[in-house]
Amino acid sequence: IMNKQDFYKIAGSAYVEKEFSDKKLDKKNHIFEYTKKEHLETAETSSVKGRWSIYEGGLLFSESPDIADTLPKGVYYAEQDMSGRVYLSKVSIKCDNLLVMPDDPSEEILGHVKEFWSLKEQYNRFGFLHKRGILLYGPQGSGKTGCILLTIKTLIESDGLVLLGDFPSLDSKALQMIRRLEPERHIVVIYEDVDETVSRYGDRRLTALLDGENNVDNVLYIATTNYPEQLPPRLINRPSRFDVRKFVDLPSEAARLMFLKSKTDMPLSELQIWARKSEGLTYAHLKELIILVKILNKGLDDSIKVLKDM
Repeated sequence: IMNKQDFYKIAGSAYVEKEFSDKKLDKKNHIFEYTKKEHLETAETSSVKGRWSIYEGGLLFSESPDIADTLPKGVYYAEQDMSGRVYLSKVSIKCDNLLVMPDDPSEEILGHVKEFWSLKEQYNRFGFLHKRGILLYGPQGSGKTGCILLTIKTLIESDGLVLLGDFPSLDSKALQMIRRLEPERHIVVIYEDVDETVSRYGDRRLTALLDGENNVDNVLYIATTNYPEQLPPRLINRPSRFDVRKFVDLPSEAARLMFLKSKTDMPLSELQIWARKSEGLTYAHLKELIILVKILNKGLDDSIKVLKDM
């Protein structure tokens, strides 16, 4: 007999917040059945309270769960099954070989993040929720995602959790579930292209989340947008929602030079020519420029013109 269950499905594993009575579960009784006929069976469970149960085995789950006190560090999405139960899907994100470019806001943002985690006692002393919001805005391809990836890498290295936000109401439930088991774990919630979130769901649910309506403590929200003018004023102009707002511009000549140097073996004199001529191009454009010129043998000037006309 189960008193309460919240299921977390993570990259072929299920993480379960369990609170069982002392009675045994029938081995043949399916606690939960996935839409693809994937199912979870439990053989015998004694009193386990406030811990994670981890079911391994890919698409089919084993009958003997391991028990863990903490959710593995990493990046997750919040999802919901047909019965309304919330679970987390783990996401694999490559954060290796990231560069901190000249004029890159990453160091400044990481400074804000580090400072935020150190101020929990001060927030608590004044009776405030320990939460903060950061908004990165600027043209497409300016490096906002790179800044996000550096933040993710730094948090994971310190055993934190990242939740990639999509549906604010569902994200709120996932945060509360995590907090029931791990009240002190550092969590960053990321809304890339937050204008799309507002367009799909409106801003009411998102503002409620940012305002701390769910009373989730010790959490940092980071959002990005290419179109800040499309965000409702009450979302960005009210204190305690996005307290830090940072403009991220297109790569400078020094940044373009560093990027090109990291991707090619061109001599410095050639790199400087490329960096000077490629003003206004994004990092994605620079990658394509290398392909066009160095792999497809197109001319540099013609390739730059093609990219700028896109």
